Amino acid sequence: MKKRQNIFIASVIVATIAIILFLTFKPHKQLSQAVQKEVPVQTEIPAKTGYLSILYIENDSSAEGKSMMDFYTYDLDSGELDMKAKLPWQSQYSMGAVNLHDNKIYYTYREEWKIGVPDHLYAYDLTNGKSTLLETENRAYNDIIPLKNKLLITVKPVHAMIPGLFDLDTKSFSYLYKKKIMTSNGFKDFKYTTRPVALNYNYKYDNFINVYVNEGKFYDWLANSRKRKSKRKSIKYHISLIDSELNVKYKYDSFTLNSVDDELVTATQISPDSIIIQTAHDEYRTDPDAGYKYTFYKINFTDKTCKKIPSPFPKIDAGHSITLDEGNSYYILGHYNGRHGLYYYDCINDKVSPILLDADKEDSYVANYCLVEK
Repeated sequence: MKKRQNIFIASVIVATIAIILFLTFKPHKQLSQAVQKEVPVQTEIPAKTGYLSILYIENDSSAEGKSMMDFYTYDLDSGELDMKAKLPWQSQYSMGAVNLHDNKIYYTYREEWKIGVPDHLYAYDLTNGKSTLLETENRAYNDIIPLKNKLLITVKPVHAMIPGLFDLDTKSFSYLYKKKIMTSNGFKDFKYTTRPVALNYNYKYDNFINVYVNEGKFYDWLANSRKRKSKRKSIKYHISLIDSELNVKYKYDSFTLNSVDDELVTATQISPDSIIIQTAHDEYRTDPDAGYKYTFYKINFTDKTCKKIPSPFPKIDAGHSITLDEGNSYYILGHYNGRHGLYYYDCINDKVSPILLDADKEDSYVANYCLVEK
């Protein structure tokens, strides 16, 4: 009898141990999942995780400035074009962008449509339809690109145009150039000026392109060249890749233009350390009907090289462009088959698709656009 009890007790113990082991055992699948979580996440941003903020100027004789700014977004994933709002164009430059992170449009506006009245930054709330003045520090803007809680801007504090950031939380500015100098006109201004080339921020690389010149030398060269009095045969352009915290990543200081009829008009980043720039030569002096002749160059910042290349998008004339796949396709503001507008150009299949085109009526056109991360 005692032997049977011992067998029974042993059986209970074995069964209990088996239950404990069963309850505490983790299947191989769960262990596999735990290991997978330790694998580093790929940091490269997929190509299409953003949208284009598009500014369209519409002729409107009833508006004080005779034009309205129509703001659109174009979703890169779905291809959906969405009209967001119409605001009066009442500033030196037609400038503004949609920020879907806070559902607002940031744009420039002046209280009176008069020469000498400065432009200031405003926020238009898409939820309640109200506009709010954000600052009274500067005079004009030539770029506005939303970076979530900041705006990347090109701004004119005095005369020179310079890149900077506007913090939407603190309502404060920070500028790329820190030091001002005394100009020949007797006031303090920045030594360098950003030329009217879009900063072209690209969230894939977290960089924008700054094309700038010595302001005094440039305007002296420009004025005297037109009078044919300039001793300066060329003007040097400085080109930098700069991140969203205003840190300079790369510099190229060896690009020159030799004629006052030439202008550096666009710059597009195509890889982590290279860009494409485009120059325009105005042939009006020799042929009033000829228009512009465009030339493309590829600059590699690592190798410090600059090479002339064929047009990356031969079917489209000129235009501000941006690529998210290293030149396999572009979003381009330019002319195609005699029609100006914003296009998508598939370089692999040599296919052009319209996104938003100028209207047939006078003074209604796509003015500019920028790339914004979702």
